[in-house]
Amino acid sequence: MLHRPDSRGCLVRLVLLCYFFLIALLTAVPATSASTDQGRVTTVGDAQTPSPAEVSHAIDLAAGYLERACGPDGKFAYKVEIGSGRESPSYDIIRHAGAMYALAMVNRSHPDPQAVAALTRAAKFLRENYIGPSVRPGLQVVWSQPLAESPEGFHSKPRERYAELGGTGLGLVALAAARQVDPASAPLDQLQALGRLALFLQRDDGSFVHKYRAEGGPVPNWEILYYPGEAALGFIALYEADHSREWLVAADKALSYLARTRAGFATVPADHWALIATAKLLPYCEERGCSASREELVRHAVQVCQSILRDQFKGSAAVGLDGAFDPS
Repeated sequence: MLHRPDSRGCLVRLVLLCYFFLIALLTAVPATSASTDQGRVTTVGDAQTPSPAEVSHAIDLAAGYLERACGPDGKFAYKVEIGSGRESPSYDIIRHAGAMYALAMVNRSHPDPQAVAALTRAAKFLRENYIGPSVRPGLQVVWSQPLAESPEGFHSKPRERYAELGGTGLGLVALAAARQVDPASAPLDQLQALGRLALFLQRDDGSFVHKYRAEGGPVPNWEILYYPGEAALGFIALYEADHSREWLVAADKALSYLARTRAGFATVPADHWALIATAKLLPYCEERGCSASREELVRHAVQVCQSILRDQFKGSAAVGLDGAFDPS
């Protein structure tokens, strides 16, 4: 995945977010909703949006890159310096899982054997190198470092093994997607063991402990914005795999907590994973009922979207920033 030396590691996540947006846009822009001019959709005021064909082409380019970036062992080229072509030795297993999710999305919208092959390779790499037992029986964890990595850090100081909620949440999403195309690539009992770890980290009010150390257990007062939404999406993916209601209840509690604690604020964090999880949860709430009301969940989604829109640069075309969210 491309990385400019001055981008401080943000480009990997940005590429995946743009990729998710492209697939959403393809399904949101009907070909007959507006007049077309040389294949491009035009809307009121001549504001131009990409045509479905242009979006499909962009998806093909992004998918092709992800497929080529996934090596024979299932590991992605995580960061590649554009100038030299040198690949960084650093790796983030949470974004590995996010790339798997993107490959699954492209296969659903554009059936692609190469995407399926890369997805199953990546699932094998994740399972063999990062998933292992917790210190508690019956729980499995997506550890933040490879299982085979030495516990000795720099200067021979011991380094604790730790896991992050987001790794287990997106690990569930990714492996559930791999299981849909190849059940042998992700055994259901392993997904359920990961789900039990996420349940263990969830508090009664729906919030989570975000970090877990093998030597010390849950780490208090350490939070990452995206982890609850990722965990909720993981619970929903697991529910779709085994239809056990406990996972749906856990996702409901997680998103309800976010909605309650952010209610009334003019600006809330740009929590895109909570948006994705909310979109997945709402149909199940309508069918089976949830503790959170539809109005509560939608109100929170609107808050997030409005905050994102307020952060967007507008009218900055002269310097190339019109439509961007960050100068870099």
